[in-house]
Amino acid sequence: MNDEEAFDAMITENLQRKDVDPIEEAFAFGQLIQKGKTAEEIAARFGKSIRFVQDRVKLNNLIPELMLAVRDDKMSISAAMIIAKLDDEHQRRYHSSYSNNSSGFTKQTADSFTKSLFMSIDGAPWYQTDDQADEDYEGGCGCKCSECQLNTANHGCLFWDMKTEDAGKCTNRDKFYAKHSAFIIDMLNRFDHPVIKKGSPLETGSVVIIDDEEWCSPATKELKKAIYEKIRAAGFEVIKANEIFEGKCHYTDKRLDRNIEMGYVYQCLKIFTYDNVSFGTQWRYFKGKGKMLEANEGKDKTPATSTQSAEAMKLIQQRNRIKEIAVEKITAESRAMAGNLAEAKRKGELSDAEMFAFQCIIFSLCGSDMLKRYGHKGLGKVSERSFIDVIKQNRADWSMWIREFIRTIIASADITHNGFYQYCAGEVLKEWMPKEWKEMIDKYRVKLDKDLAKNAEKLKGLGYGIDGKLLPQPKESVVKSVVDSTKIEAETIAIPKGRTYKSNSRR
Repeated sequence: MNDEEAFDAMITENLQRKDVDPIEEAFAFGQLIQKGKTAEEIAARFGKSIRFVQDRVKLNNLIPELMLAVRDDKMSISAAMIIAKLDDEHQRRYHSSYSNNSSGFTKQTADSFTKSLFMSIDGAPWYQTDDQADEDYEGGCGCKCSECQLNTANHGCLFWDMKTEDAGKCTNRDKFYAKHSAFIIDMLNRFDHPVIKKGSPLETGSVVIIDDEEWCSPATKELKKAIYEKIRAAGFEVIKANEIFEGKCHYTDKRLDRNIEMGYVYQCLKIFTYDNVSFGTQWRYFKGKGKMLEANEGKDKTPATSTQSAEAMKLIQQRNRIKEIAVEKITAESRAMAGNLAEAKRKGELSDAEMFAFQCIIFSLCGSDMLKRYGHKGLGKVSERSFIDVIKQNRADWSMWIREFIRTIIASADITHNGFYQYCAGEVLKEWMPKEWKEMIDKYRVKLDKDLAKNAEKLKGLGYGIDGKLLPQPKESVVKSVVDSTKIEAETIAIPKGRTYKSNSRR
């Protein structure tokens, strides 16, 4: 036996052991391939699939630390298969990130880590825009994704386990970021409203790009840094939101128009979510730091300085806060006064004030459809006055509002678990919809009677009544017989039809 035959025999013996681990298999298959064997030949020889052999060979690409983790069952094979495709530097980063992490070396952590390296194309904004457009943009990577050799979708054999029906994944971070940046700048240049350029003042009708500095995934953080640099280089302003703006303005009615007119709010553009690029505009309240407030300035007026604008904004906010504090104190005192009353002991008919208060509460609890009917989408500090006016001016509709409140309650999911609501529903629906109510009740009464009759018949067959008690049975004589030589006497006792119990006693 020559050296090659001896080596082949040793490999064969090792692979035929029951306790062979994946790393040993990977090494052995790799050695055989180096000796000229094909994956097909190895698969046929050891009773494995070709894919199994190819997968095991890939494990030879693991760094020693991860090979040891596989040997010690600290790393799953599925995770090892994913990480084995990475270069040594990225494998070391993965090992460093998860060696002392409670999540460990699992397929989930491997997928997450790999996705941060292989950028998903179908999640990119240019793929989701214009019916999944496949194009490049000025200053981008210079290639269409469908034709790019850096796209895993164009290399099915190498990245077979990552291949899906999507557009694939980009394996070059610099080019991926370049295309992101080019797409975003193209979008900014074509935006519906002018986007604030670097050094320009805030103006009504313009949009300013903001960085919320919210927590995001490591991959997104890196992407944000690269893209913001490109955006600034293109001449656009990117403002740290917490330095210039405070809370969001959620109004969508005349209150928003008033805030815009007064220069209290500005339209802001967010480019990033937690893990991706996503364009979204929102209105933010202006703090008045270092920017011109021009919404209140007519063309014939001298522009205010940024300092004057900021001071004016602070005084207006202070004025509003003074009013809010007064309302808060009055509300607290009112609540305390009502709480000190043991109960509302007044008798007789409700006064106008009491009925009015009741109607306000009813109206506020009614469904949104009725509120819209009167031109209200909801309640807010600015609209409370007009809301109260609606109540006062529509006294003839008070009864309708009470009925709408009742309808809202019995149409809600609460009725499913509330017997009180169920009873109320029956009482009012008999009046509101007598014909439909009777037809519905008759239908279910027939079905109920039929089902109960079947149930009673089954109970009777078991010797029970519908109250769960045994039905009376005729008395029967007790039959005695001597059983075999042990002289065991069996007493058969008459019981309800269908069951026989035996009690044994020795004589």
